[in-house]
Amino acid sequence: MIIESLVSIIPPQKDSVSCSFLLLLLRMANMLQAAPALVTELEKRVGMQLEQAMLEDLLIHSYNKFETTYDVDLVQRLLEHFLLQEQTESSSPSRPSFSDNTCIKELKGVLAEALPESARTCDDGHYRAIDSYLTAHPTLTEHERKRLCGVMDC
Repeated sequence: MIIESLVSIIPPQKDSVSCSFLLLLLRMANMLQAAPALVTELEKRVGMQLEQAMLEDLLIHSYNKFETTYDVDLVQRLLEHFLLQEQTESSSPSRPSFSDNTCIKELKGVLAEALPESARTCDDGHYRAIDSYLTAHPTLTEHERKRLCGVMDC
């Protein structure tokens, strides 16, 4: 398969190719139902440089007709790979903490707001997640709380 050949010749180091290119390969691998090991490898590589991703690149269609329009689980896995890598690297004293990255904080909000209504099968999970977040972050301003609650369309 062409995608497997391309992935095999890309150096494994971060920034060897752009995040957009990796997301394009991941989109094609999902569309062509490539081997799960290849998809996982691409997800890990994207996770290594997720901070470079554009929102429109992350909106990858789900090819399972019983699922949502966009592959929300894929985005969650990318974030998990990114957070795992950030935890590993943040133990280094020369590297700034993930929580200090305001761009990533903004990305979380944008992703939640960008999720189309058709992709939301139920707001119960959103409510619990938002409630937990508000409980864990009591110092949020009123404006930040309202913006976060706006994700539920209530």
